Amino acid sequence: MIRIRKLTAKDLPKVRQMNPDFFLTLTEHKDVLLDCVHTAYAGSRFLGACFLYAGPSFLKIFERELPVYHLHMMIASVSGTEEEADALSRLTDALMKDTQRIRKNFPRKKIVLRTWVRESAVYARDFFLYKGFRPVREMKEFAFDLTADLPAPVFPEGLQPETLDIMEQEQLKAYEKSSNEAFLVANSLSDVLFQCRDGNGKIYVLREEGRVLSGILAYQINDDACAAENIFTVPDHQKEGLAGSLLMHVLHEMKKKGHKTVVLSVFEEDAAAIRFYQDKGFYARDSRLELWYDDGNVTDIPLY
Repeated sequence: MIRIRKLTAKDLPKVRQMNPDFFLTLTEHKDVLLDCVHTAYAGSRFLGACFLYAGPSFLKIFERELPVYHLHMMIASVSGTEEEADALSRLTDALMKDTQRIRKNFPRKKIVLRTWVRESAVYARDFFLYKGFRPVREMKEFAFDLTADLPAPVFPEGLQPETLDIMEQEQLKAYEKSSNEAFLVANSLSDVLFQCRDGNGKIYVLREEGRVLSGILAYQINDDACAAENIFTVPDHQKEGLAGSLLMHVLHEMKKKGHKTVVLSVFEEDAAAIRFYQDKGFYARDSRLELWYDDGNVTDIPLY
């Protein structure tokens, strides 16, 4: 018989052993969990866990703000045995009840329950679709092998890579302005800074007279791997090789830190970005499908 209960400190070693990435995400978000953490057991055997946490900011879609809650699910496997299917269903039901409780805090707003499922987890994808989640978009995950030899980055005359001081508001405002200009939509700076907490991440930029021309956020995932995000060049300086040179600089920096792999994600429809990363030596590793649960009340697709 499957038992669902709140996660306790005694469960953490089991979570870590079953899925280190899940454990890392759980501990990273321990300060925003909203008491929505559940485990599944069959007798004394640990089957899986799930948790819900609030995003660092509201999701802005067409000038509307929507509270977003992120769902992370871990189960013994995704093969779809009866026991695993029962555990997956009951964990999801527990979070659905949490969602209904959270909705009461936003009586005049729609909220979104958001999750990602890997391409290899076919059963889990089908399950969430059956539960009423709807697919929004797909992201391709790419990786770079840092154990290989790296060419030296070459920068245009007068430009050298810098690391932003995240405590300096003027620097952050300049970074945010250029990022929003490049992506043509207001990105949340709090989402970016969330990865820089406790010195875990850094923002690398190329600047000219105080204006950020290109930028990359890089942060550690674990001892072997790190991630690169929010890679951009402002529109009037694109096709000048700035992002490629800055990316190569970041790869060198990550290699110095002892990392073996750099990962990044690209939206499936962004063919130009995919070609760019493949040309730089990144290889496709996996893909993830973004799924929303919103009772059908939110029909707009996010643009950030």
